[in-house]
Amino acid sequence: MSTPVNQSEVARLREQIEREYAAACAGLHGLGMGSARHDFIQARMARAQQYGEQLIERIGAQAAMPLIVEAMEAGSRQGQREREKGENASLLSPDVG
Repeated sequence: MSTPVNQSEVARLREQIEREYAAACAGLHGLGMGSARHDFIQARMARAQQYGEQLIERIGAQAAMPLIVEAMEAGSRQGQREREKGENASLLSPDVG
């Protein structure tokens, strides 16, 4: 027997997946190097997975999977925009050295 799910809870989980995935994508292309960056990306992806599992528990896999994919795609686009913004800012800043 399924229980009614609060739509705001579904929206919150979807948003959290998007944010975590965007942060991971931005970290993938960020300025940091080495294991610290890898740990950051791994932690963000693990949290995104946890939120996805919570969403599946609440609304079922069939309903959750399209939302998870949509959130990951949106997060990827957001991460790309953040990376481009950072690249543009570095091009505009004076070279100090």
